[in-house]
Amino acid sequence: MKTIRETEHTKVIILDEPGENKACGEYRVQYRNNLGCLILDAIKFQEGPIKENGINGCQVEDLLAICIHRLEGFQSGELACEESKYALMNVHQSITFLNSRTLDRKKRGVEGTNQK
Repeated sequence: MKTIRETEHTKVIILDEPGENKACGEYRVQYRNNLGCLILDAIKFQEGPIKENGINGCQVEDLLAICIHRLEGFQSGELACEESKYALMNVHQSITFLNSRTLDRKKRGVEGTNQK
């Protein structure tokens, strides 16, 4: 297990090794209290192409959509700020780029496979 982010409150840990696609797919978020480390949540990404493996995890876009929803909530209230506004813009842009990649892969007939 490798820690990829740590704050005074939480730690993000990689639970697996990179797969064929060179990306890890399982993560855990935990926090420390007087009793030690407690798991807040685990995230499992899709492993392998959906056409070949079925749906077995979430997509990057799923987590980005959650982040957008949360930031939009902050921006609609008293916690609105310039930093969150720019973070929100960049997360939207990230989804736009990933959707563009998916559309291109669909047009070429390789979406859902390990083909480039």
